[in-house]
Amino acid sequence: MKSRNKNILTAIGIFVAAALVRTAFWAYKGTRVVGDSNRALSSCHALSTDPSLFFATEYLPYAGFEVPYCSFLVLTDGWIDGWVFIQLVLSSLGAVLLYFTARYFIGYTGGVVAGGSFVFLWETFRWFHRPQSEALFTFVMILTLWQLSRFHKESSRTNRVLLLSCFAWLATTRPNGIPIVVGYLLYDLLPIPSNRRLGFRSQKLSAIVAGLFSLVTVIFLSGYTGKHVGDKMRRGVAVTGKYVHDYTPTNADNIVFFVLFNLPDIAIMSAVKVFYFFVPVLPEWSLFHNIINVLTLFPLLVGSAIAVPSLVRNDRVLTRLWLTPVVMILLTVMATWMSGGMNFRAPATPVFALLTGYAIAEIQPFRNYILARVQ
Repeated sequence: MKSRNKNILTAIGIFVAAALVRTAFWAYKGTRVVGDSNRALSSCHALSTDPSLFFATEYLPYAGFEVPYCSFLVLTDGWIDGWVFIQLVLSSLGAVLLYFTARYFIGYTGGVVAGGSFVFLWETFRWFHRPQSEALFTFVMILTLWQLSRFHKESSRTNRVLLLSCFAWLATTRPNGIPIVVGYLLYDLLPIPSNRRLGFRSQKLSAIVAGLFSLVTVIFLSGYTGKHVGDKMRRGVAVTGKYVHDYTPTNADNIVFFVLFNLPDIAIMSAVKVFYFFVPVLPEWSLFHNIINVLTLFPLLVGSAIAVPSLVRNDRVLTRLWLTPVVMILLTVMATWMSGGMNFRAPATPVFALLTGYAIAEIQPFRNYILARVQ
């Protein structure tokens, strides 16, 4: 009973702290309808006049965000601040779900570190005051990680259905959710005796679902997004607004042959994208941006770097559950482009929080070093 009360009080404390931090940020910055937020509003207008557009390649990969968002605007007569408040609550709840996810696998200390660090992770939660898909996508990523822990604990039919529902929501909130889902489902294509499987039991089901998601990815990349990917690669844009690789491309009729003909330069751009993915500070950012990243993001990157080798050596379960999304996000970034606003990094940061919790709770030398500095 004491342990249960302790967990409840901790969860409440994390939620309240996260909500207060986000409310203070919202009060200072206000609601911002800029950039992709305007695109979302345009989508809502287009979809309200022709709902069948949801099945078009331009809209379907965002339906997990636009259906609830556009429906909310219709029901509330365009109350954007109300939607931002929902995103604030979900972002705060995400910190609580990270606490419970980490606590199940690595105990109370790891849970507090994971959930507590996410409370102050400004570079991730800053998206909530914009009515666009990044905030919801990050929450659904956390929800999926939490449901994966519940499914690992009890692979019941209910938990299986809930996990598949999380996968479906993740895959339709942003296009980069599809590779993450495919990455998880590929484990269940292994032979049934393998302990690396997620545990859906049916290889056929996993193969069908992974195949469908892969087909959607191919269609999307060859259509609407493919034009943007190809254009950026031809212009050498590796990180939008930040880095352009200077080279003379060899042109081709389609993106596949273009990549093959320009493979050395494509490899350089891919390496640059990965580098930027893990950079916490940049000279062109504001002083506040750099300072807050040094204080909140940089420690998680260090904790993750320390945790990964130990995790890969000692824990196949957590390697599979926690590292898969980061690997798939990096592969997606390498194949497309890295956003200059670092919004592509947002869904990976919950994993950074979990990995840092693991480093402090499970790796004794690192834990002792941290405790010595704190004391």
